[in-house]
Amino acid sequence: MPVEITEVSHRLAGFVAPTALMHSPQLSEMGNCQAYFKLENLQPTGSFKVRGAFNKIVETEGLKRELPQDEESPTGEQTEPPLDAEPKTAEQPPLKYVAASTGNHGAAVAYAAKELKREATIFVPENASPAKIVRIAKLGAEVIKHGTDCIETETHARQFAKERGMVYVSPYNDEDVILGQGTIADELIEQFETEPVDTVIAAVGGGGLIGGVGARLKELSQEAEVIGVSPENSTALISSIAAGHAVPDNSLPTLSDGTAGGIEEGSITIDLCRDIVDHFTTVAEEDIARTLRWFVSTYDMRIEGAAAVAIAGFLKLRNNFAGKNVVIVICGGNIDDPVLDGVMNSG
Repeated sequence: MPVEITEVSHRLAGFVAPTALMHSPQLSEMGNCQAYFKLENLQPTGSFKVRGAFNKIVETEGLKRELPQDEESPTGEQTEPPLDAEPKTAEQPPLKYVAASTGNHGAAVAYAAKELKREATIFVPENASPAKIVRIAKLGAEVIKHGTDCIETETHARQFAKERGMVYVSPYNDEDVILGQGTIADELIEQFETEPVDTVIAAVGGGGLIGGVGARLKELSQEAEVIGVSPENSTALISSIAAGHAVPDNSLPTLSDGTAGGIEEGSITIDLCRDIVDHFTTVAEEDIARTLRWFVSTYDMRIEGAAAVAIAGFLKLRNNFAGKNVVIVICGGNIDDPVLDGVMNSG
């Protein structure tokens, strides 16, 4: 019996296209299982983050885009479905959006805002990747540097939005954002058709990805296993769950910059991931680099450090997956050229 897609998946269907599911013969053999990659690196901004960004804006404003019909324009070309992006009243101007991000989330909010004809301001830490800053700016957002760590930047951005009547879009501490990320699970259920999704593995930063996907997957099948993986050098969420509250960020440098940084005090992902994630594990920097080299060399496809974290987690736990269908979420493909070159030439 086909599983009914959630309201959120229906809402985003006109904005976010499904991503491919790719079978990995190599990992399947290593784990005596059927291993797959969910290729979120193929999203328009190169990361799963577009799901949460779109859902936040669309839900906030009640926007909608009808799904394409089999109708053609007078020229014979497929027409883009109309977007209902007008303010609710003539006196109410479109809302403006604010985010704090070292890269992927900022690019996602900038892209979604541009597509929906909204304005976005993205705050980034002073040490953010120059290449990612340029990328965000090219998407039409205003980029402002503030602070030396993610939590400081997030706190300032939230206050900035509050003072100006703008909408703050958290990278993880927001129900609408988490629900948007969870649409990955609906796609997996459809892609597997009658087969079960036994295990999903994803990298863990603030917990929005693993929390959203895991929560939806557990709704569909309580037997499904959810595994979160962090670099040994940055375990803010794992430490916060163990403590029962957000703990100070003591991160060391990591190739997985997409999962680096602290957890906002009171984040809803702490309790959510404590209840949803069946197992957390960590991987060393040398394992992340080795896995990234292997994936890029094997599949001729660009991925970032956080995606390699999830694959390294599979390799670490591979003896636990015999006979199962295992999905590894390739969360993104945004990695600076010098970083990638350094990794590829170090092996």
